[in-house]
Amino acid sequence: METTFSFSKSKLLKIPLPETGRVTYKDSEIKGLQLRVSYTGTKSFLIYKKLNGRPIRVTLGQFPSMTVEHARKNAQLEIAKMFNGIDPNQAKKAKRNRGVTLSQCLNDYFIVHRNLADSTKQDYCSVVNNNMAEWLGKPLLEIKRNDVAAKFRTISTEKPATANKAMRVLRALFNFAHGEYEDDMGDPLILDNPVTKISHNREWNKVERRQGVLRPNDIKPWWAAIDRMVEAEPAQHETAATLADYLRFVLCTGMRRMEAATLKWENIDIRNRCITVVKTKNKKPLTIPMTTFIEELLKRRKSTRVNEYVFEGRGAAHLKDPKKALDRIGEICGIRVTAHDLRRTFISVAESLDISPYAVKKLVNHSMGGDVTAGYIIWDVERLRAPLEKINEFILKQAGVVESAPVLNLTDKRKQTI
Repeated sequence: METTFSFSKSKLLKIPLPETGRVTYKDSEIKGLQLRVSYTGTKSFLIYKKLNGRPIRVTLGQFPSMTVEHARKNAQLEIAKMFNGIDPNQAKKAKRNRGVTLSQCLNDYFIVHRNLADSTKQDYCSVVNNNMAEWLGKPLLEIKRNDVAAKFRTISTEKPATANKAMRVLRALFNFAHGEYEDDMGDPLILDNPVTKISHNREWNKVERRQGVLRPNDIKPWWAAIDRMVEAEPAQHETAATLADYLRFVLCTGMRRMEAATLKWENIDIRNRCITVVKTKNKKPLTIPMTTFIEELLKRRKSTRVNEYVFEGRGAAHLKDPKKALDRIGEICGIRVTAHDLRRTFISVAESLDISPYAVKKLVNHSMGGDVTAGYIIWDVERLRAPLEKINEFILKQAGVVESAPVLNLTDKRKQTI
């Protein structure tokens, strides 16, 4: 059968299916109109033309649902657009883009930024759902500067820090949208980031950085309260015991909350006495040594391991948010801290013990920034063992686990920590 002929329903119905792949037929009436036949039985009308020297294929529809007459009429319309320099595919995409909602933008953001940590994705979703739920189905183009400013002021009346965070997330999504969604000429569809009005008006809330920390005299009663929490919940003894080990582990390693919670046994090297965190906040793997205390804790946990996680949760999962456990401990001893406060305490203790700032940054996986000297230092995990043992020794002495330690003043130092 000839590949170029005047399309008609009877002729197209007689076209045989190829054994493999696809075969293309051309209409002699409308230059550029084609029918692509697949071995699967699909017959699709399409246009093939060049626009500014670049080949463009535009799918019109499937035969016989789309008739030959309808295909020719649509082909003429699309070819006319191309004659005027418009890419029909780009125009269709631009039409979809104009209707992109905040919810769709958030999903697209996660698809493009596929390396984001699950905790970051959950955080973004929580911020949007809790503070901008009525905008989820609203097109981005309909979210105006005045809307954003009003929303910011409303949230700020009760939660100034939350208002700042919500607007930072919204700003990130609009910045993403500026580069992601294009009009029919290939230019950015989102030209303005409405969150800039908050900066223009200088309305950002002044929120003091959290300075929560366990002071030396707090460590002993807080540590003892952990044991009381475990003893008070015999029905959930295993869960409480896991939380107890987890909180002490975080305090004695300075590890981030989720990095510790998602730690797997495959990352624990008992023989060489070191721990490796693969997925970290700054994307750089972290390896730290085990202190004597941490080694004993991990060996004890491994003897009763339940799944692949060091600090197991329910089923095959890892331990989740320790906030409820920290609240119970706070009720017992009157000392309320967050998981990040434990990390801050670790760093404060390290600084107060005059441990090298480079060693502290390496232990907690902080960036060295543009420090030229730091770039010349070759770090080995063994170089961190003595500093970490020294930090643990102080914490354990303050906890009353070992003999007493000298009192250090962390109050003045803590402002220099994270």
